[in-house]
Amino acid sequence: MSEFSEAEQEKIKLGHQLNTRTNTMLPENVGNNLSCTSCHAGAGRGENLNLIGVTKKYPQYKKREGRDVTLKERINGCFIRSMNGKEIDSDGEEMEAFISYYEYLSKNIESKDQYAFMTEKHKGDNIPIPDPDQGEQDFKRYNCISCHGSSGPTAAFRGPALWGKDSFNDGAGMSRFSNMQYYIKNYMPKGRGGTLTEQEASNIAAYILLQDRPKFTGVNKFPNGDKPDDYINEKTREALKKKYMKWSDFDRVQDE
Repeated sequence: MSEFSEAEQEKIKLGHQLNTRTNTMLPENVGNNLSCTSCHAGAGRGENLNLIGVTKKYPQYKKREGRDVTLKERINGCFIRSMNGKEIDSDGEEMEAFISYYEYLSKNIESKDQYAFMTEKHKGDNIPIPDPDQGEQDFKRYNCISCHGSSGPTAAFRGPALWGKDSFNDGAGMSRFSNMQYYIKNYMPKGRGGTLTEQEASNIAAYILLQDRPKFTGVNKFPNGDKPDDYINEKTREALKKKYMKWSDFDRVQDE
């Protein structure tokens, strides 16, 4: 980091700390037990949804807002959804540190399309119809319990809580069935990403998303009427459990 001034280096270091210890460093803004590294391994430098090049990608059009959003807005979107909390000051020290750290990660990236993560759409297509009961067995079979626990995961485990009060809310991107299935298929189990079949990833994703989680209290805008159909919120979850809905009702799930 020698090319950065001492002041810039301090901001970068703070940004790294905020990514790895988000919930403990910003308890007023994080409403669960997650941190940025819960999804972005290695503080954005690992294989799981890395953030290298992210500063080159924003502003970026988001269907949810129906307009281009800034990176600061995207970061705050994670705070109110994935971390089930409150926005941080967009002009405050913490936001400056986040941006400085991401600029550091992106320092050698010249184009927004240079890095693979920045061009991938993290959604599964043609997902096999899941069997959530089998997903529960697969969850145990592949030892997901060792990191995430088995019933209402807590901080006692190394991995993030996948349901319950300490997990992401139902307005988060990971509450979309296609996103969850994609993440599991490509990145789980830890260190052995890509070893599960599409069916196994589908089963486990369904099992996880049928568990209770915090409710998003904000507004999912989608002003242009293009809201994805596979958000698993409380209403959808109950409809699936009571068989009022079928998994194949979702556009990205294969018909039987």
